[in-house]
Amino acid sequence: MHFAKTGRCERAENGTCAFLHVVCMNEPNCTFAGCKFGHPSRNVRRHASAGQMTHTGAAGGSHTVSATGGGASVTVTPSSNTTTTTTTTSTAASTMVEKGRIYAIDCEFITVCSKLPNGAHDMSSSRKCVVSVGIVDEELEVILYARVKKPANTLVLDDSFVRTVGGLSSQNGGWDKGIHVNTVRSLLQNFMREGGVLVGWAIHNDVEALGVTTGSGIGDSSAASSSSSSASSKSKNIIDLAEIFLTHKRRKCQLSEAFRHVFSRQANAHNAGDDAKMTMELYKQWVRDGRKQCIVVPLKWFCVSWANFCKGKDSRYRLLWTVLRPDRMDRATVSVLDMFEKSRGTDDTFSMRFRTSADREAYLHRVMERIRATNEVKLVEPPKQSSDVSRTITYRFDCVTATIRNMDR
Repeated sequence: MHFAKTGRCERAENGTCAFLHVVCMNEPNCTFAGCKFGHPSRNVRRHASAGQMTHTGAAGGSHTVSATGGGASVTVTPSSNTTTTTTTTSTAASTMVEKGRIYAIDCEFITVCSKLPNGAHDMSSSRKCVVSVGIVDEELEVILYARVKKPANTLVLDDSFVRTVGGLSSQNGGWDKGIHVNTVRSLLQNFMREGGVLVGWAIHNDVEALGVTTGSGIGDSSAASSSSSSASSKSKNIIDLAEIFLTHKRRKCQLSEAFRHVFSRQANAHNAGDDAKMTMELYKQWVRDGRKQCIVVPLKWFCVSWANFCKGKDSRYRLLWTVLRPDRMDRATVSVLDMFEKSRGTDDTFSMRFRTSADREAYLHRVMERIRATNEVKLVEPPKQSSDVSRTITYRFDCVTATIRNMDR
């Protein structure tokens, strides 16, 4: 932060104004090439009496002005590259203190277990391990994007998600190649030892899997590998954006959903490098918005429920498999609840919740194609839309009923 007698103050034009004027890094009048300090909002320009700023120049002189009300407090020491910024929103939502540089991190995982001496799976040792990591800095420069090899003497139980969604290949020893997890752990703990802050989306999963000591360098010595998710998310040098960007009902959402809402552009989710960049962009937007405790992401579930199946367990399962099953079952697209299994047959409802309207429309189009191809299901009543605010649409077939509605998340 630096000071200049610029701005809209008339006295600043002739140099008679007794107040200093703050020029933030986003102002075109800012001429200091090394200015990299963040501010609670863009184009901040106020008299020094409106907030408290302390600036120590190269010559050792200082400027201090008392503060009243909310604002920002910034301290800069020439002998160090470390900046401490405290921002309080007008609603007193949160007060955050960050030291040093900010790094966004994201990891991709597979599930493994230990291999017994006879070569069998030790299912009791099932756990997640990191196979890909991405780290970027505040300028979105990639610090690290690499494969991470799985632990020795382990067998893979589930790698479907990173293969189908993350785009990683398991061919040619895919999970046995890459850097050692200790290399990533050492890099991150060095960052934090220097006062750095890690930003992530559900970051406790990442730091726990990497075995990172989240309190390194700032007085919190709890190890992430043995701490709970809540403990790691509350560490002073850990920021979990998944606890800030929430739905109307204060529930968590996906990184890609928050990114699409905030920036109105498509997200390339589940590539560790791209996810880390998206995380950093959301962090910077959160800073620009005043570091609110919660930023609402207005999302809906786009639901389809099938019920009133023809009698007979076998006929229900056959209909679900041949006609009603979704082509994709990954959690990025749809979540499925089969009440017939959950309630031991007392409720035959089979429900799906899609994350986007387009995914639901694609599913319904696919179901209608199957119905036309099999001739096993016939529509007996035209679709009916309810008159209430839920705007539920019901399709009645000869052997099943479909209910379509939207739900706030």
